[in-house]
Amino acid sequence: MSTNNNDIQALKEKIIQLLEETANNPTEEGMKKLLKKTFQLTEKTALDKGKIDNYRKTLKEILNEQYIRLAYLSKALNKDTKERSLTALMEKLKSKGYSISRDLSKYTDSNPFKNLIYRLLELARLARRDALYAMLLRIYVIAGEKFPKELGEAFLPRYSDREFTLLLSAYLTGVQQGLLEQSTTKS
Repeated sequence: MSTNNNDIQALKEKIIQLLEETANNPTEEGMKKLLKKTFQLTEKTALDKGKIDNYRKTLKEILNEQYIRLAYLSKALNKDTKERSLTALMEKLKSKGYSISRDLSKYTDSNPFKNLIYRLLELARLARRDALYAMLLRIYVIAGEKFPKELGEAFLPRYSDREFTLLLSAYLTGVQQGLLEQSTTKS
């Protein structure tokens, strides 16, 4: 009986080692490889000992416990990282919007954003990436300014429509703050 417990303990340790290796690369492909290796290891060990049912039961318990933990940690890590990068990008866009709005008012009598801000906000709300990109690019070209890479990043397809709307709303909030500050200083 003690050999069976020792075999099970050794099997648990090998499976946990495989799980830790997979934790470094928690992709769907990595999880499939882990499960395949684990079942091969378990069946080989069980066939050698002639006690496959006991091994399968133990394996199932180990995998359920470890897989759930690994999947939860992976999801939490990905969600947290994405939220932090989205928040950081929103802050950068807000400051870029503010600075471009202030800079344009120094060089021209009429800020191009002033007449277009509501149209830009509506396009952002509707997530009309193509029209919004064209309008913003036109403003930057006319002003002779370089199109900010952070603003270009907001248009990448990896962001959902909801995230895109949030990012552009942050940018346009900065623009609006610059316009408001500009109008109060002129008064």
